[in-house]
Order: sequence, then structure tokens, then C-alpha cells
Amino acid sequence: MSEPHGIVGSGLFWEPPVLPNDPIVVEVGDSPLTASTIRRRFDQAGLEIVLELLPVGPSRVGQLLSVRSATGADASVYWHEGRVAVPQSWDGKLAIWLGRPAEPEEHYAGSSDATAPGEPFEHDDLLGRTLAAARHGLHEYVVTLLAREPPGPTKPWRLMDAGDRFDAQVINGAEMTSATSLRLSLRPG
Repeated sequence: MSEPHGIVGSGLFWEPPVLPNDPIVVEVGDSPLTASTIRRRFDQAGLEIVLELLPVGPSRVGQLLSVRSATGADASVYWHEGRVAVPQSWDGKLAIWLGRPAEPEEHYAGSSDATAPGEPFEHDDLLGRTLAAARHGLHEYVVTLLAREPPGPTKPWRLMDAGDRFDAQVINGAEMTSATSLRLSLRPG
């Protein structure tokens, strides 16, 4: 099998991979997707799927989280931005993970950008602020800090256990891991 062409995964453009006998390409569509849409599109292409709905934050509801062979590792399954390609000779089953709204206390299957549309900090200028400046808006969340105390490595800290030792560091990443849990990446200020 040859390598895919185009810049798969870059977001610039997508071309189906070069596979023997021309691939089957399923145009799944843009997010938000529904389980019925996914089932219909793969059924129309004659492909068998196992669809699992996984809990995610508001900005990832209806997004494809993963597409892979349901019968083990197979390098001939490609997916990118609403398109899935398999060889014409494919006779396996595809495992597809789709984001669904998480229950209030449920942890997300994958983190969500805390500043993305629909997320708690969508309208907040959280990124680029020092931890001290942002602290007042964090009290209702369980916050994990990914911070570094020189000369040591970056490691996780619970905000309530960190005291003020990281207050001068700047927030350069914010991810929701549940509706009430936030992970902040810090860099020296």
C-alpha cells in the first residue's frame, strides 16, 4: 500500500489516500453529526460499522473522535475532516467514536478547548493572563495546573495544593476534562 497523498491531517486540504483499486470514500459531513447520519452514510457505502457515542464537552458534540478498524490494527483506514477512506476490497468492520453531550458529573472521553464556542471560557480572555489574574474566575472548577518548578520537569498540580507558587506564570493552554474540571498549562511569565 502506498502512502496517502495530499496533506492528510493538516487541515489545508484532503485527498483520498492512494490505495489499490481506488478507495471507497465516505463523505460523512461536517460537525455536528448525528448517529443516524453516520449510520446512513456508511450503510449507503456498503460498510459495516460499530458506532460508540462518547461523552465530550459542548464544542465537541457531534464530532468524529476516532475511526479505525474494529477488528484490530489496520493501516488502510484513513479519516480526516468528515471523510473516511478504505480500500475497495475492505471487508472489515469500522469502529467509529462520536462525541455526545456529557452528563454533568461525567468525565470527557477527550478534553475540549476551554475557550472554544460553547465552552465555559468562550468569552473570557483566560489565555495570556497570569494565574493570579485569572484565579477569581476559577473557584467553581477543579483545576489541575501543568506547571514547571525549575529545575524540575513539568508536572500536574492541583490548584488548591499549589498555593501562590505559580501565580506569576502565564496561562498558555486551557482544556476542560469534564463540565467541572479544568486543566491549565502554564509557562513562566
